Amino acid sequence: MGTKIRIIRTGGYILLAAIVCIAAFGFIRGELQIFRPTAMANPQQSGTSEPVTDIPESAEAVLSEGAHGEYAKELANYIGFPYFQKDKIENYINYKSENKEYSYQTIVTYVNIGLDKSYYTDIKEITDPQSISTLVNKYWMIPNHYVPDGLEKISGTGYLLRHEARLAFENMRNDAKELGLSIFPVSSYRSYEYQKSIYDKRAAEKGQSHVDRTSARPGYSEHQLGLAVDVNGVENRLANTKTYTWYSQNAHKYGFIIRYPAGKEHITGYSYEPWHLRYLGEGLAAEVYKSGLTYDEYYIRFLQPGQAAYRVQ
Repeated sequence: MGTKIRIIRTGGYILLAAIVCIAAFGFIRGELQIFRPTAMANPQQSGTSEPVTDIPESAEAVLSEGAHGEYAKELANYIGFPYFQKDKIENYINYKSENKEYSYQTIVTYVNIGLDKSYYTDIKEITDPQSISTLVNKYWMIPNHYVPDGLEKISGTGYLLRHEARLAFENMRNDAKELGLSIFPVSSYRSYEYQKSIYDKRAAEKGQSHVDRTSARPGYSEHQLGLAVDVNGVENRLANTKTYTWYSQNAHKYGFIIRYPAGKEHITGYSYEPWHLRYLGEGLAAEVYKSGLTYDEYYIRFLQPGQAAYRVQ
């Protein structure tokens, strides 16, 4: 009888020990997850809390280099996005400390655009301005000498666009005409020299700080790409017309986006321009339109060379 009791007691101890081990293992796993949950939300679903399956290689490298404690916890908020850049870690953290209301996704996006710095600083020269998807803004400059290939006159006008943009614009204009609407160009391709003359004149009249909100400096204008066209007069009242209502909802079907939308001045660096259309091709323009993002944001999140989500053919 005593032997049976001892066996039961021994079995009980073993069972208790197993339960303790399982509990401890679960606690350890919970502690080890400290780097992942909030930081690893799907970067394409802002505001979700679902963790991604894998940390990007760059993030694994960062964690393996000895990040620990509170710094590691903070770092974990940024490394889950495909467009995370290891060399910008301190920029992300510093920009977040100055803009606590921004989500981590917004912080990574804005810093990658360059918005943690003043406009026209840390300038990079565009190496492939002939690409349809080229991003031009106040941090990316077109080479002074660049003149796009394939410039052609929009039929019935003296305004120039690249071949594919010209065809798309004419198709949009013709379809609008059938609906009783009129879309016509008032500005299109501009050379570096012409943009310089426009900018210098306006700066002399109104001051550089004012003009920088409404006009691009030479080398920073999409018009130099031959892929941008201003339509129906450069006045904000255009936004109240039936023509604008139609093309704001349909321009992407022809390959154009409204490049400088309302309420996005802090991202684009320019005041709202309902007249400024940028050609991206039908597929890309539709994606940007559906995203609700500015092209600056979309480019950083999906198109920036080297990103996992790069999709431009």
